Amino acid sequence: MLCSGTSTHFGCAWSTSAARSPTSKHWPTSARSWAGPSIGSFGPKDCVRRSTPRAVTREREYVTAPVRYLIPARVHRVEEVVQRSRFLTTVAHAPDVDAAHAFIQAVREEFPDATHHCWAFVAGPPGSTARIGMSDDGEPHGTAGRPMLTALLHSGVGEIVAVSTRYYGGINLGTGGLSRAYSGGVVLSLEEMPREKKVDRHPVGLTVGYPDVDSVQRLVAEQEWILVDEVFGQDIRFEVLIPADEIEEARRIVADRTRGSGLFEVRTSN
Repeated sequence: MLCSGTSTHFGCAWSTSAARSPTSKHWPTSARSWAGPSIGSFGPKDCVRRSTPRAVTREREYVTAPVRYLIPARVHRVEEVVQRSRFLTTVAHAPDVDAAHAFIQAVREEFPDATHHCWAFVAGPPGSTARIGMSDDGEPHGTAGRPMLTALLHSGVGEIVAVSTRYYGGINLGTGGLSRAYSGGVVLSLEEMPREKKVDRHPVGLTVGYPDVDSVQRLVAEQEWILVDEVFGQDIRFEVLIPADEIEEARRIVADRTRGSGLFEVRTSN
C-alpha cells in the first residue's frame, strides 16, 4: 500500500512514487517530487546537533577549487516506498559545514517520529572531499551515509546536503537493499533537482576620471560583473564583483578603456 502525504514545512507538497524492489537495478522514472524555496544559509548556524555514533565529518584545506560550478537552486524532495519502508530524500544547498548540519537538524524536527535520518554532505566544490560528512543514524554500518556520500561526490554538483528520512515498514532490506535504497533516493532526487551556477567572484575597486565614466559604466553593464557601489568625488570609484577567472582579462580591458589611467585594485576577501 503506498502512502501519500502533504508537508507545509517548506510550503510545498509531494506524493509518493511507485514501490520498487530493493534488488531491482532499475529505478522508477515516474516518481513525484517537489522543490521548495531557496534556503541560502538554512537555519541558525549555532543549531544544536544530534550526535550519532557513526556520524563522520571531515574538514581540511582546499588545494585547488574551481571558480564556477553547479549548486542546488532550492530545497528538493522525492519520496519512494521500498518493501513497505517509506523513504523521503531531501537535498538542499550547503555552502558550509554549519549550514549542512543546520539543515539536517531542521529535517529531523520536521519528521521527529521517523525511524532513521541518514545523511551526507559535500560542503565544497563538486567531488571535493575537503569538507564532507555522513551518518548511518543507526542503520548497519556503511549501508546509508557512505552510499549517499558516494552519489553526491559523483553528481557534478557542489555545496549539497542530502537527508534520507526512513519510516520502517516491517521488512528487513538487508545490507545490499539498504545501500541501494539510500543511494537510489539521492540519485533520484538529483535527477530533478533545480540547479544554478555558482561563480566565485572577487571584489575589485575601479578608480577612473570623469572623461572615462561613461565608458566604464558601459563596460560593467556588458560584462558578467556585479556593481556594488559607485562613489563620485574628485574621481569616480566603482566597487564591483568580478569572476575570479576573469580578473587579469578585466584588468587589461579597464586599462584599454581608460587608456592606462584607470586604477584597478583587487580587494582582499575576508
